[in-house]
Amino acid sequence: MNIGEKIKIRRQELGWSQQKLADLMGYTSKSTITKIEKGLSDVGQKNIIKFSKVLGVPIAYLMDWEEKVDLPEEPTNMAGSTLQQHIANYSHLPAEWQKTIDELVEALQEEPQDADKVWAIFRKISNFLQS
Repeated sequence: MNIGEKIKIRRQELGWSQQKLADLMGYTSKSTITKIEKGLSDVGQKNIIKFSKVLGVPIAYLMDWEEKVDLPEEPTNMAGSTLQQHIANYSHLPAEWQKTIDELVEALQEEPQDADKVWAIFRKISNFLQS
């Protein structure tokens, strides 16, 4: 089963329309989802990670690295707010803010974490806010 088929199956399990998934992914229309699900469009590495988070599934499931994965009924809640809401908010941010948030998340996931890198990103955010 390819990644597009897995995305479609998971989307249907969640009872979501293609438009809802497109909105959560930050796409302008559902046609991108249609193309991905039909295998007509490739999914880049960054979007595989984003699909994984939006759909609440491990990357290994999407990439078919695992035979069987127990999937939650809904994507995981985060600090009192749903993952979908975080993604919807993220998708409405300007591209430069999205890039900065991506950098911060990546820096926080590194082992060991590079404090100087994290602080540099916070300074960048501070500069955004002051301008």
